[in-house]
Amino acid sequence: GIAHDFNNHLAAIGATAAVVRQSSREDETRKSALDIERTVERAGALVRRILAFGRQQPGGLLIFDPVATLAGLVPLLARLLPPDITLRHEREGGEVGGIRVDPVLFEQSIMNLVVNARDAIRGAGAITVTTSERAVDAEEARQRGVATGAYAVVTVRDTGVGITAATRQRMFDPFFTTKGVGEGTGLGLSIAHAMVGQALGFIEVESEPGKGAAFALHFPVVGPAPETPRTPTPLPQPRPKTPPEGTPRPRILLCDDDPAVRRATRRMLEMRGFDVKDAGTPDAALAAFEADPTGVDLLLTDVILPEFPGPELARRVRERRPGLPVVFISGHTRDVDIPGLDEAPFLSKPFTLDRLTDTVRAALESV
Repeated sequence: GIAHDFNNHLAAIGATAAVVRQSSREDETRKSALDIERTVERAGALVRRILAFGRQQPGGLLIFDPVATLAGLVPLLARLLPPDITLRHEREGGEVGGIRVDPVLFEQSIMNLVVNARDAIRGAGAITVTTSERAVDAEEARQRGVATGAYAVVTVRDTGVGITAATRQRMFDPFFTTKGVGEGTGLGLSIAHAMVGQALGFIEVESEPGKGAAFALHFPVVGPAPETPRTPTPLPQPRPKTPPEGTPRPRILLCDDDPAVRRATRRMLEMRGFDVKDAGTPDAALAAFEADPTGVDLLLTDVILPEFPGPELARRVRERRPGLPVVFISGHTRDVDIPGLDEAPFLSKPFTLDRLTDTVRAALESV
């Protein structure tokens, strides 16, 4: 489906960025590549959350500090804006307490609001993201259908064209958009609305045509904001590219029908000291295996393949080499209904370089 294809694209992007980060000696290049990898991770997590929403499964609610989270997110969002639109993050008033929200959907919702604000600005303008805390009394709580108490408020305000009355009536409906074909999915505000509702909060919208708009997301405060590290996160150092001298290089047979994913995954593994044979179909993978059955230490295969699925490929290979380690990779979640999928480790796309190599090494060491 769409999620599978999207995750395949993310996997190719993330893997290529990982290769660039590992091979570059320039800190700026490595930092940019790391930003891409982290964005890919966020996007992959978002796909899983949206699928969970569609199946009405609960997301991963965590207690976190919204101020600290936004302080790390806003610099990344600034890259989405043209030079004549400024983006600021401000805290109004005193301390802001911790909130219990799905952090992936929280970040995605803020990004969606910032992108919508950008698209609403004609020419130069400003977007301001503010955090504050306020009390909701009994009367307001009754009107809104929420609990009384302290609420953390995250507001995204812009100097754009504003929102019409007709748009305000439908703006939280799934797939409703005022943008042109190919410019928006109509899911951004509906995701934000669902995320805030999941947290038992509410959204206030202020806007007049020609005077900009402000979306204020209210979240119940569940306690003091958890402490977060104040020191900058160090740039990950590249791991050794090859095994120690004299150590045999593990031999991997890789099967994936997406050429970009296959190429990038092969490069990742080779950078970490693996010898890799790759194939685009299970028949081609079987032919490569049959040519040298003892020359493969592990099968790394996509689950959804032309001709027949990855678990069937694993079964046929293991008929010749019982106990051969196998790792499945897929743009689908593990709950896809394919026999044999539970017989080997499973890695969801997009995956990081470290997750890939750690999973492969663990499978090799398990025999």
